[in-house]
Amino acid sequence: MRLIDAEELTEMAWRERVDTRERIVNLIARQPTIKAKPVKYGHWYDNTYRYIGELDAYFIQACCSCCNRYSDKLDQYTKIMSNETCSHCGADMRGEQNENN
Repeated sequence: MRLIDAEELTEMAWRERVDTRERIVNLIARQPTIKAKPVKYGHWYDNTYRYIGELDAYFIQACCSCCNRYSDKLDQYTKIMSNETCSHCGADMRGEQNENN
């Protein structure tokens, strides 16, 4: 399997007025392969109470091990820790993974 840009393929199909299966197959075959971005893995740490002045209250927040920024969630600790991705850097927060997995 190879990754291709679906938006570019759609534009080319409209430009070239692709109307037969053979032309569709040829169009797909001509599409360049794109490289997928490597997935970053991390975990939440530094779970601490932080005072949010605008809300005049304390909330538990956790910090991302990849970008060292606090979560956007201002909810219960269990909800923060169940987030699967960091809202800032997009890291997969289901735990550290080695490169072979």
